[in-house]
Amino acid sequence: MGKYKVVNLSKSEMDDYLCCLKTWDEEFYSARKRRWYNKKVRKGLCVKIIKDEKENVLGMVQYLPAEESFVEGEDVYLIQCIWIQGYDKGTGNVQKRGLGTLLLNAVEKDVKDKGANALIAWGMSFEEWMPASWYIKHGYTEIDRDGIRILVWKTFKDDVAKPKFIKPKKLPDTIKDKVLVNVFNDGWCQDLNIESDLTKKIVKEYGEKVVYKEYDTSDKKVLKEWGIDNAILVDKEWLTFGPYSVEEQLRELIEEKIKQLRLLF
Repeated sequence: MGKYKVVNLSKSEMDDYLCCLKTWDEEFYSARKRRWYNKKVRKGLCVKIIKDEKENVLGMVQYLPAEESFVEGEDVYLIQCIWIQGYDKGTGNVQKRGLGTLLLNAVEKDVKDKGANALIAWGMSFEEWMPASWYIKHGYTEIDRDGIRILVWKTFKDDVAKPKFIKPKKLPDTIKDKVLVNVFNDGWCQDLNIESDLTKKIVKEYGEKVVYKEYDTSDKKVLKEWGIDNAILVDKEWLTFGPYSVEEQLRELIEEKIKQLRLLF
């Protein structure tokens, strides 16, 4: 293994962080992430990056107090995302070298020093993307589920109350004679931010037939009211997030709903 160092994010690496290390992709950008960062860094958000000997940024991790996240918990920190460069472009794929483990170890030490009772993280029930099993291999234990999402933790003290996902409580009402597109956006994930921006742009193409409404779930009061952190809904139908999949789903659903409205008249 080469020589790597884990350091706190500084201004010189901010652009790398805001584009999730896709420095070659000019389209992978949304102003939502910077707004979210500026808001949450004042409330305990931490970001660490890992560099090689040439000062290339190879990976990053962001974590914050659970009170500022999509999880209910007290005196614990949540890892929202660990990402190691996995693309052929840029520095090239540097996954499977133990860099994620180095970042995780650094986070554990940091939150212990901050007096946290536990460190929690989330992942998926499948192996293809952000698997929760990776954390379990590092000594974490499953404590909650929400569909395909799994919440895990590692405790540092005894008798710690188990955190849990904030889960959906209600959906927005529909609007008579209109198609309603609702976007719930927290701002922490750039993929979801870009898809939210794209949704807003597409809705404008349909004029008065389609109404756009957005909920800022970085506001914990809004998040607790609805129980939805990031989502796109057409009336009451959920879109599935995924690489470049939102546009096709969104147009298909909007046009289907518009046809249904026409049949009523």
